[in-house]
Amino acid sequence: MILLAVVSIAFSVTGCGTLSNGRGWGQDAIFPVDPKKIPRAALNALVDPQTFVPAAGALAFGLSKWDKEVSHSATDHTPIFGSTQNAANDRSDKRGSTISFRF
Repeated sequence: MILLAVVSIAFSVTGCGTLSNGRGWGQDAIFPVDPKKIPRAALNALVDPQTFVPAAGALAFGLSKWDKEVSHSATDHTPIFGSTQNAANDRSDKRGSTISFRF
């Protein structure tokens, strides 16, 4: 009962949805698009640490041996499903309930 109350309160007080300038979050994201602002927005995204730090980490992870080591470790120890058979069963269960697009 306490958990339900905490979750209810947490969901009711999350984020406002408006910015400090009074505009709604995402309100100006699509229309009207000003083509003159696109290069500046791209540059801001490129130099933002929330963009390049994860990208650099993903690149380092992919180029190093860590990717294979983590994959082999997950296969050997099966930390999420407990066995490779449980993982295969879960994958086949979800395959029927999702839509996949192939291009």
